Amino acid sequence: MAFIQSWLTIIILVAFFVKLRIGLVLYLAYFFLVPYFNINFLGISLSWNFANILLLIAFVIDYYKHHGKVRLDLRPFYPFIFFYVMMLIMMPFQEFVPTDIALNSWRANMMTNLVLPIVMWNVSRYDPKIIRYSRNCMIIVIIVIVIYGIFLLTLNGLNPYVYFMAQINNAELREAQFGEQMARLIIKISSVFTHPMIFGLFLGLAMVYLYSLKDKIKPLFVYLLMFFIVVCIFLCGIRTPIGAMFLTVFFYLLMLRRIKPMIYVAVIGFIGYIIIENIPELSATIDSIFIKDSRQTNVEGSSIDMRMEQLNGCFREIQDCLIFGKGYEWCGYYMSIHDLHPVLLAFESLIFVVLCNSGIVGLCVWVITFVWLFRGVYRMNKNVNVTLFVITLAVYYIAYSTITGEYGYMKYFIIFYTLLLMESKIFIGREH
Repeated sequence: MAFIQSWLTIIILVAFFVKLRIGLVLYLAYFFLVPYFNINFLGISLSWNFANILLLIAFVIDYYKHHGKVRLDLRPFYPFIFFYVMMLIMMPFQEFVPTDIALNSWRANMMTNLVLPIVMWNVSRYDPKIIRYSRNCMIIVIIVIVIYGIFLLTLNGLNPYVYFMAQINNAELREAQFGEQMARLIIKISSVFTHPMIFGLFLGLAMVYLYSLKDKIKPLFVYLLMFFIVVCIFLCGIRTPIGAMFLTVFFYLLMLRRIKPMIYVAVIGFIGYIIIENIPELSATIDSIFIKDSRQTNVEGSSIDMRMEQLNGCFREIQDCLIFGKGYEWCGYYMSIHDLHPVLLAFESLIFVVLCNSGIVGLCVWVITFVWLFRGVYRMNKNVNVTLFVITLAVYYIAYSTITGEYGYMKYFIIFYTLLLMESKIFIGREH
């Protein structure tokens, strides 16, 4: 099976040079559906970075064929480029992560998060067919992920696909990635991802993306698929997507100033509360958010009181490096050595991650990045709906990460952000 996966990745890489549009769509599907990128060709193991470098080369060749001169449009990605440049600039002022490890992490994250979206966006400017191809691809991807997630409910926490893929890729999967299922009344579901938290993030981002397509594909199909997404959100066994979803829906309706839909949501929420209170598993999951001692509900996870204690612990951790933090990706570096932190545990909030990694300056960089993102999208097209969907997508991402931490979630957000911009046809076919 590892042989098949290796050849599948090679087919995708070859497709970049044969028909870039097809290669991009295959790569997009692989990005979401396959948890590992394994290339073992003639005994040489290659990584995501190698695939991204080949993608860049293929794009330059394809663009040159169409226009004779390569002119990248990076405007939608200026905020993220600013973000990574600032992270690089801060490194000399940070002492707790070895420089080589920090630079390797920075390079890998930047390549993984930006190369595919930038290429997709720029290809869509001269090859509009990629928009329809990507849309159809993502609909299939969402259907597969949701159906498999629902199917896993029947397996009592087992995930044969992910376990099998981890085995053939020599990857280590810990029980904590799927949760000690006996400690929760509802089992954790991760679908095709290596962790339930990634599944929960995907569900919310996919819901916003699907809703933005309601005028381009059959609305009934969109609402039906969104219904199953909501079912997965409530039954995936983690609380974060539930809270992030309600915050996102409330924000969206608030931005539209639609009072009647807000009343409908309140009524649905009340009915949902009545139903939840009559299902012990769901009731315990929701109650555990507010009860300090999770043992009272038999549900693992951090309560609000515990998060406040962790915030104090976060400031104690960086008291000697408050301005620039402890180093790029320090949280991941710390956990690779010590496993869990005695107070911050797995750094289960974006706020903890940002403060520990990059201090007060890093927090300011995050704020500037997203303010720039919102203003930039509106300036590019003056389309209020597009801007609203981008902001809504960001609200879910930020709310989700604030509740649970940031474990490589940005790459999924940037992909969906790019898909939204492609659908809006901003500047497609124009030169700048």
